[in-house]
Amino acid sequence: MFAGKTTNTPAIEVAEAWLQRGLLSTGQLRTRLTRRGFANQAVESVIANLTARGRLDDDVLMREILDNAERNGRGARWIRLAAAKRELSERFSERLSESELHDEMPARARGVLRRAMSMRKIQSDDGEVDQQTLRAARARAVLKRRGFARETVEVVVGGSDQR
Repeated sequence: MFAGKTTNTPAIEVAEAWLQRGLLSTGQLRTRLTRRGFANQAVESVIANLTARGRLDDDVLMREILDNAERNGRGARWIRLAAAKRELSERFSERLSESELHDEMPARARGVLRRAMSMRKIQSDDGEVDQQTLRAARARAVLKRRGFARETVEVVVGGSDQR
């Protein structure tokens, strides 16, 4: 063993290799290193080292999730699921429930609807159902699939959510 090599150097090398492939959260890195069999002390040492060097930053990862959601027209539910999947800490869940995120959801939902509704013309085989009812139903379905909350759907589409 050469001078300067510590017991957590292999863990650092493994973590660096993972981080070269893409961003990881602190929780994801902790889970992966623990599954690889590294001791808790070594895992925490690696996390502290990478965080101090700026290679591990949950704020950057959360910003990427939020940017991706905005770019792809995703709602608050999708954002919460993406954050949970990336094992982001509780402080990010608190951030997701802040009013600024919820205040921007109706505007984002309207943008999603403009794109979705202009791409496909709704046609009815049943002459009794009017186009406005069909458009509203489709709008509700589109927004639900995109992860928007029921309250946001009601604000944007109007009326009650019948599904």
